[in-house]
Amino acid sequence: MIVFPDWDRPANVHIAVTDRLGGVSDAPFGAFNLATHVGDSEVSVLDNRRKLIQCLGLENPPFWLDQVHGAEVSRIAHKSQRGRKVDGVYTQSTALPLAIMTADCMPILVCDREGTQIAAAHAGWRGLAAGIIENIVSQFTTRDLLVFLAPTIDVCHYEVSDAVRKQFNCVASFSPSNMRGRWMFDLYHEASQQFESHGVSKITMQRRCTYCDELLYSYRRDVQTGRFASLIWMD
Repeated sequence: MIVFPDWDRPANVHIAVTDRLGGVSDAPFGAFNLATHVGDSEVSVLDNRRKLIQCLGLENPPFWLDQVHGAEVSRIAHKSQRGRKVDGVYTQSTALPLAIMTADCMPILVCDREGTQIAAAHAGWRGLAAGIIENIVSQFTTRDLLVFLAPTIDVCHYEVSDAVRKQFNCVASFSPSNMRGRWMFDLYHEASQQFESHGVSKITMQRRCTYCDELLYSYRRDVQTGRFASLIWMD
């Protein structure tokens, strides 16, 4: 139900990535859907979220965002701040887990090397094109950052239009599709290049394609589906 990826991070910083196993949601959301906005029973989602808190031994519930495919990053200081319609969140507070829900878009988890600042972001092509990575980096007081790119749809299945390709400067993030005027987009490469352009080079990728891996939710594969979560928090 929960994976703890191998990541070179400070001892007081923790990350976790859920999959679709072990929860109570019925098909097509089965079973460990953590999103309330996809048509699943709210009772089931809340039960799954309680299971998540219990399994991770969290002192406080995760900070859930109302993600809108934008580039805004919000700073939070305490657990009572809720209801943010943004796609990124930053904190210096301990025991305050930050959660990103996805089903193909890229979850981005970031901390500084000292383990005093963390951030999490939801990045599809719109967020990447609009500058969400620059907005994440600008929240930190240092560029000595560690980045973890969690599972997303990989280049093998992420086909986009020529109009999307033209939103980006890095041609190496794209390769021709079998269809004329279409391109295969490598989100991992694009995100890495953007971080490096802002002076951040310590990047770890969990190169696990959501479309290929049936243990993960994928909107492009299933359309009506749930969301898994990628979390980061500090002791």
